[in-house]
Amino acid sequence: GVAGMPPMYSQNAGYAGFVHSHTDQAHQHGASPMGAQLPWFEWVFANPGHVSAHNEPEFTVRVPDHQCPCEIVANVEQLDPRMLMKTAEREPCKSLLVKVYELLEDRNRYSSELVCKSNWLPLRDTMVAFKVLRGGEYRLVVEFARHEMGGVNRMIFRCYSSRPNVNVSASAAMYRHVLIAPTGPPKAVKLTFVGSVRPDRLDHLHRPQHLDEEHDCLRKAEFDFDPGWSDLKDEFKRDCALM
Repeated sequence: GVAGMPPMYSQNAGYAGFVHSHTDQAHQHGASPMGAQLPWFEWVFANPGHVSAHNEPEFTVRVPDHQCPCEIVANVEQLDPRMLMKTAEREPCKSLLVKVYELLEDRNRYSSELVCKSNWLPLRDTMVAFKVLRGGEYRLVVEFARHEMGGVNRMIFRCYSSRPNVNVSASAAMYRHVLIAPTGPPKAVKLTFVGSVRPDRLDHLHRPQHLDEEHDCLRKAEFDFDPGWSDLKDEFKRDCALM
């Protein structure tokens, strides 16, 4: 094997068609300000079948009190359409939305205040990250856009925690969850600006965002081109019309 790599994961049958892989050995992800190595603990769930709005997956993350604070990073990955290309035209990815809710009471009452959410863009990967300040249970739900109810073929869910003894499980959405107003401060906070978009900058609150293919790339020299006054004047004349 490759030096420094963890042993092969043991696979177990999961829920909702997901095959589960997990390792209790920590992966090194860098060093603290004092130079100590910091570990990540990883869970992987893979579904080789069809996933759609009719069997939307949900993932439960349970963090014990004695392991807080704890950072959680989760990623939902769909099959890259470039793998199936037969022509020069590439099929767009589906727009997946991941939301994180905090459990408040019994087994189905969650806070109406989202811990965090992902971007809602037609991309292969969709991620969320949050920091658990006090132990609790958190539900990660994956949602499809209304015009993409057909779903995707194959899906991979990866979850990483900065502390051990965290429990992660997968299931299909079997019933609707109840949202209630929280009576205290949240136990977890968002850890990234991903998904933090001002509502007034969205074309529609309940639809995926448009992906700007032209600028969704590495920065190009023409992006920094400063047009002169004559160019701006000509553009202004084209955009204006006398009534």
